Amino acid sequence: MVVSVHEAKANMSKLIRLLESGQEKEIIVCRRGKPVLRWSKIASSTGSPRRFGTLKGKFPESDPPSFFELDEEIAAEFEER
Repeated sequence: MVVSVHEAKANMSKLIRLLESGQEKEIIVCRRGKPVLRWSKIASSTGSPRRFGTLKGKFPESDPPSFFELDEEIAAEFEER
């Protein structure tokens, strides 16, 4: 479906209902006869909600003191120049 900006502003609720119901797959909004944007329905999530902690134990434990040692090495590289 193609509509003008004026039509889109005046009928936004109706256009949203058309997208939600599936009567329209997308709506192209035109300004002075040129397409400027495309509205489409966002696909709903069909999967189960994500659980926290699903990656626990999959990565090595980080040791904050050794993490910052690398910064000193990198800083030394920049200081040499």
